[in-house]
Amino acid sequence: MALIGTIRKRSGLLIGAVGVAMAAFILGDFFTGGGSGRPEYHIGEVDGTPVQGEEYDYKVQDQIESLRSIGQRVDDQTTEQIREQVWNQLVRNKVMDSEINEAGIALTQGEYDDIRWGNNVLPEIKSDQTFINPETGQFDVDAVKNYFVYVQQQYPLYFKVQKERMISNRKLQKYNNAVKAGIMVNNVEAKHEYIATNKKADIRFVVKTYASIADSLVNVTESDIEAYYKKHKSDKKYRQEESRSIEYVAFDVKPTAEDIEDAKLWLADMVEDFESTENDSLFVANNSDTRTYETELYVEGTLTNKALDEKLTTSRTGDVVGPYKDGENYKLAKVLNNGEVPEVRARHILLTTADGDDVKTLKAKADSLKKVIRKKKNFEALAKEFSKDPGSAANGGDLDWFGKGRMVPEFDKACFEGKKGDLVIVETQFGVHLIEITDTRKKDEIKIAVIKRAIEPSKSTLDAVYDIASVFSINNNNEELFFSAADEAGYVVQKANNILPNAKVIQGLTNSRNVVRWVYEAELGAVSEPFEVDNKFVVCILSEVKEKGEPSYDDLYEVFKAATIREKKAAMYQEKMAGFESLDALAGELGEEVKTAQGLTLNSYSIPGAGREPKVLGQIATLAAGNISVPLEGTSGIYVVEVTNVTEAPEKDNYNVSRTTLATKVTSGIDFGVYNALREKADVEDNRYKFY
Repeated sequence: MALIGTIRKRSGLLIGAVGVAMAAFILGDFFTGGGSGRPEYHIGEVDGTPVQGEEYDYKVQDQIESLRSIGQRVDDQTTEQIREQVWNQLVRNKVMDSEINEAGIALTQGEYDDIRWGNNVLPEIKSDQTFINPETGQFDVDAVKNYFVYVQQQYPLYFKVQKERMISNRKLQKYNNAVKAGIMVNNVEAKHEYIATNKKADIRFVVKTYASIADSLVNVTESDIEAYYKKHKSDKKYRQEESRSIEYVAFDVKPTAEDIEDAKLWLADMVEDFESTENDSLFVANNSDTRTYETELYVEGTLTNKALDEKLTTSRTGDVVGPYKDGENYKLAKVLNNGEVPEVRARHILLTTADGDDVKTLKAKADSLKKVIRKKKNFEALAKEFSKDPGSAANGGDLDWFGKGRMVPEFDKACFEGKKGDLVIVETQFGVHLIEITDTRKKDEIKIAVIKRAIEPSKSTLDAVYDIASVFSINNNNEELFFSAADEAGYVVQKANNILPNAKVIQGLTNSRNVVRWVYEAELGAVSEPFEVDNKFVVCILSEVKEKGEPSYDDLYEVFKAATIREKKAAMYQEKMAGFESLDALAGELGEEVKTAQGLTLNSYSIPGAGREPKVLGQIATLAAGNISVPLEGTSGIYVVEVTNVTEAPEKDNYNVSRTTLATKVTSGIDFGVYNALREKADVEDNRYKFY
């Protein structure tokens, strides 16, 4: 909104302020090339091909400059977002471009225009209120054209990155559509889908859950666990990402009594100047830590200091009160008003162009409603029926009490220049309002302008804490010394586990990218120098290193032990539950109950009273009525099932509905599925943590 607002202020075009959807459309992962003198270096790899850091830097900088060119401030958070967007887009392009080019997919100028103002306009453009004609309520092609022409002329870099983003996304969409068009469901598949959905079975079953068997009853040796590890360590579910773990001691930096007094004295020195200034807003903006002009409505009794509270509530306009402590700040307050101010209570009916009516028609409707209300005194009922303001319509249009400046100017003027009982029709940016002034009053108000001074540690305080942390780091530079010194000094040693290479934040430590960089440069057992993080210094020890790929035996020992125990439980109870001709006899032997479930299909995925068991359901589908299964290994336990009834799927002449259903299932995941499959095959490496 702010971006296009800037453009609008600088132009004569009525292009409006773009809403959230359009902001996402513009601020998406677009980018372009550029120039830099930085030496060549690699920040990652996609499908065996290095990703050039120089290329990445060009694209990041272009996107930053494109935003700055339209007056958008780019702070650290925005820069980090841009870096992630650019990386994701780079990877996506490198993964998909060869596929798209090999398929011969391109985008002509005509197709580019078509997605902006033709027959296939992008949803984020078509739904944006910026491009809705206020008179007709319809999508305005000319407004879109004017917008793109103006941006191209005045902000060419911004236009360029936006265009490239749109073209890239459209080509990808065409590729995915081509893949979807190639998805075919034959008669055999359609029939199978139909049967899987419509063939039903009623069952009785006994289940012995793994959780009901105490681990202590299962004899598992180290060699058993090692055997499980060797057999399963390459399983996809156990594959681990590269990560590091640290333990650290934090040295908090807190303001001293002297720091607190300095903040107070700093404000005390400007009391006279604040009282005498003729420009309160400029004086506050120049001297407050926030660098903005801030006003507050003071509520009597807010301050715990009774003398200051009394002074604020009894001061005259122009008096300066303070300094006084309020939370983590000292404040100096100048009284702008201490007396009665007018307030109005009103209710309204809002009519908008959303239903296709123009403003003239809306005013006529409002006038008709006004006449009905004067005659029947039914404002509340009509507001609930006709008002397009959902926030107030439910309350009969009531807006409660409000002071001057709370509403848009036209609405504000009508209310404060009118009198109780007036019915007024007003046009604003939101539509046409029928307003009734229900009451007026005077209210006591103390309005103050505030200069804030944060209570922060001084440089000398910061240096003193750093010295303490530095001495700890130097004197305790190995694992044994680190932990013994921390214990002796009473320091709490905290942990941060499984830190990923490109993490921006470590558990318990915000703004800790510098710590992450050290973690991936250090040797196991290394102790760091002090890092300044938030309002503290931290000294870390690298306590664990996990490499990408197969886990080590120690990394997942407990996981493998639990899996081995579960495997042993399954074998134990499959043997114990075999050979029974009656479920009742089996249940009695195990001390379990016989449960029932009706109407199960192959597509059910879960068994009522047992949970998600697709493997067991698949085996049930092969049983005839009256059959009792062998013990079946499921997700949560071992099952023995008796099929009591099977309802076959009715015969059909064709399976067109099932064919359509199955095709929809398959194609719904194409957009993500194709890219994710190709990305996984490309074995993407992200090594940006080494450079940024």
